[in-house]
Amino acid sequence: MINMNKLSVIIDNDALVNLTKLERSFNVFSLLRNIYRQILIPEKVKNEYEKQIGREPERKYIIQKLRPNEGFWALCTRYDLYNKTMLFKNKGIDDGEAEIVSQAEKLSINNVISDDNPFKKACNELNINLRINNTIFLLAVLDIHGFVADYIQLFSNLHKIRPFNHEDLINEYKAAANFIGVKHNPAKISKNTYYQIISFEKNEF
Repeated sequence: MINMNKLSVIIDNDALVNLTKLERSFNVFSLLRNIYRQILIPEKVKNEYEKQIGREPERKYIIQKLRPNEGFWALCTRYDLYNKTMLFKNKGIDDGEAEIVSQAEKLSINNVISDDNPFKKACNELNINLRINNTIFLLAVLDIHGFVADYIQLFSNLHKIRPFNHEDLINEYKAAANFIGVKHNPAKISKNTYYQIISFEKNEF
């Protein structure tokens, strides 16, 4: 089994925004300390994230925690000055994601959290060696480790923020179990589970 709390990970803006919205009803930020040693936020990602702080004041929590290159929430400034922006612009990838790739290479970190599918596709097409996982994967890891009290409600809340289908749930749970090095529980990814997630969501209104 992989000891994930020894790992550092770089996070993209979309995933950070989605986790911040989850934080309103679940203590997700604290739970992440159980599985990661450090979460790195590139400067361009931080700047993008900070833009909506007036509309979503809960974003202040992360901004206030950031320290350059240290602490659990770290503002990552260590990367080579060469720029991948032009390389990515042809793929529709923004400057923050180009900075993620530069920092990952500089720091020899290959784990990234992103909910941006075009970013993942571009990295695959350009043969960039990054393990890019999304927030479904991240919550599956937390659940498999036993850190989630009510995974139906948690995934229901995530589904409202960034919709996913049953196949997505299957793929990410399997990927999470495989990454950790355990067998996945089929009940966690059954159609019945997915219907419970959707029903829970609908019943809240």
